[in-house]
Amino acid sequence: MIIKVLQLNLLFALIMAMGLIGCGKDPGNDDGTSDSDSDSDSDSDTDSDSDSDTDTDTDSDTDSDTDTDSDTDSDSDTDSDSDSDSDSDTDNGACQYDCTAHCVSWGGTLMDGACDDGLRCCDGYTAPDTDTDSDTDSDTDSDTDTDTDSDTDTDTDTDGDTEVVCDETRPANPPKGSRKLLDRGTWGASGVPSYVNMYLYSPGQPAEKPPVVVACHSCGTPVDGYVNSVQGIISAADKNGFYIIFPEATGRNCWDVGNPTSLTRDGGGDTQAVAQMIAYVLAEYNGDPDRVYIMGGSSGSMMTQAMMAVYPDLFQAGAARAGVPAGCWADGYDYNNQWSGSCAGGRVSKTAQQWGDLVRGMYPGYDGPRPRVMLFHGTVDTTISYNNMGEAIKEWTNVLGLDESPTRSDSIQTSVSPYERDFWDDNCGYTIFQAWHATGGGHSMAYEEDAILEFFGLNEFGCVDPQPDCSK
Repeated sequence: MIIKVLQLNLLFALIMAMGLIGCGKDPGNDDGTSDSDSDSDSDSDTDSDSDSDTDTDTDSDTDSDTDTDSDTDSDSDTDSDSDSDSDSDTDNGACQYDCTAHCVSWGGTLMDGACDDGLRCCDGYTAPDTDTDSDTDSDTDSDTDTDTDSDTDTDTDTDGDTEVVCDETRPANPPKGSRKLLDRGTWGASGVPSYVNMYLYSPGQPAEKPPVVVACHSCGTPVDGYVNSVQGIISAADKNGFYIIFPEATGRNCWDVGNPTSLTRDGGGDTQAVAQMIAYVLAEYNGDPDRVYIMGGSSGSMMTQAMMAVYPDLFQAGAARAGVPAGCWADGYDYNNQWSGSCAGGRVSKTAQQWGDLVRGMYPGYDGPRPRVMLFHGTVDTTISYNNMGEAIKEWTNVLGLDESPTRSDSIQTSVSPYERDFWDDNCGYTIFQAWHATGGGHSMAYEEDAILEFFGLNEFGCVDPQPDCSK
């Protein structure tokens, strides 16, 4: 009997052990969690700075500046975030099978909701649950910055005024030049008096950039007679290669410097005709616009002073003998014989400021440099009163911005006459105004040609005016 009980107990223990083994094991629980984070950051920064500076300075006087800036900025930002979460809960029925096959077999109770979300189905047992979690984070950052700075600066300074190089060789005995009358159509006469003609003296061997001298005749003296008075100027033209313009008021008594047409810039008078002649020679013969000069005696002196007043930008200097201040001839002017008795008689007087304002009114608004002035007058001139010398001094000192009192004075004896001379210097020390008083001299005096040529800087071959503008 005891043996039988022991056998039953042993059998029961064996059954219990088998049940515990069957429910205790978890064959279907595959809880796989897969988290995959993929971050891909790609940053590409490319900076390309190309600076090319080219500075070229060529001094001929043409200014041309070219600045080219090319800036290219390319920014490309690409952010790609890809999050993939995959949760897979798989109930393969193992718990249902195990609970039914095992739990019930040992008297367990199948609980409501068994095998859902890992609920327990019986004591000591967790429902089988297969969870597969797959998290995939894919972050892709692609930044591409491309900066391209290309700066190209090209500065080219070229001065349009061609520099004259003083390396030209002049012959010891240059060939003689010649004078000829030019057709009015040739020198471009337009809108000016028909009686004005042009003669041109061309040197036998012109300079490469030749200066130009305008020589104006006196009353009643045609060019054929006037050239005898300026043979020294003509000889210098042959030696140093400059041109001489001989304008002529054909068939007239004197130059018209009393009408508003001649005392107004481009007014259609005699002065404009001479300005057209100058323009022609500069263009046709490669003349030097910075070396144009004018001279004359009596009516030619009046024309000289009028030209310097109306066209100051054309001339570097002028020399006038036995004339009157610019604008004086307009007082009581008689057009029929081109004469002004009041001015010739020395009865026109103004203050320095009034004379200066009169000149400035002939070319309103002009504020550029004024030509240097050289005056000659005989103290006993009975044709054109010596009083005009004093009035001209007042005029030109005011126009040139000088004091009425000279910088210095001296006395000199020449082959022509004894002179008392006054000189005015500018702020740079250059003599820009001279007044030669011929003691006891009359009206018809010879030209001081050597002094005039030196004042012009034409007494020897040269490429530049000897007295530059002080304001530069």
